[in-house]
Amino acid sequence: MKLIVRNSGDRDRFINLIKQIDISKPFTAIFEPVKKKRSLSQNKLIHLWFKCLEDETGTSAAVWKEYFKKKFLIVYHDVCFGKEIETVTGTSELTTGEFKDFVDRVHQDALEQGYYLPWPDDMGYDDFILKYGG
Repeated sequence: MKLIVRNSGDRDRFINLIKQIDISKPFTAIFEPVKKKRSLSQNKLIHLWFKCLEDETGTSAAVWKEYFKKKFLIVYHDVCFGKEIETVTGTSELTTGEFKDFVDRVHQDALEQGYYLPWPDDMGYDDFILKYGG
C-alpha cells in the first residue's frame, strides 16, 4: 500500500493504519518526501522536439525518444527465460531535475548533429509550436 500524506487528515489516517498493523508479521515501511515528477511543460517540449526530428529526418518520434532514452538514461540488462533483455528507465519516472538534465542532453546532442531545437524563450518558438503541433 502507498499513502501520500498531504494534510493532517492524511497523517491521522496513516497513524491509524500503523496502529492496526498485525505486529506478529514483519512489515517494511518507507516514509520519505514525495519527489516531484517531470512537468507537463517539459514533457510537451521534448515531444515537440521529437516531432521536429521526425519531420526533418523521416525517423519516427517514437524511435527518437527510444534513441535518446538509451543514450542518456539508465539501461538495465536482465535475463528472462534464458534470454538477455534490455530495459530503459522511462521518462515518466524522472524527477523534474532529472528530466531537465535529459532535455538538456537531448538538445545538445541534436545541436551537435546539426539540428537546432528551440527553447520556449527563443525567438521563433511560437512559429515552431505552430509547425510541430504544440
